[in-house]
Amino acid sequence: MNQSSSTAAISYGGAVFAVNETATLSGCTIKGNRSSAAASGGLGGGISALSAATITVNKASIVTANLASFDDGGIKNSGGSTITVSADSVVSNNMPNDQN
Repeated sequence: MNQSSSTAAISYGGAVFAVNETATLSGCTIKGNRSSAAASGGLGGGISALSAATITVNKASIVTANLASFDDGGIKNSGGSTITVSADSVVSNNMPNDQN
């Protein structure tokens, strides 16, 4: 299993940040990451997809325990992007707004 843990981003996507790209996360653990910035930054502590990006999370991947200083602790999806999470994957225990 692939794992990204305890990383930090200045603004978007603590572990994965896609802009107008395609990405597939298969059998991955995205855990304990953080996005933080002043004002409206700090979105998508684990994964952030912007501007028509396409992200697929599958094959028992786990997105958990990620933090964002502004919004969307686990996954941020905006700007016409698409994120698909398969039924065998888990997105849980992510914290928006650094609420402890």
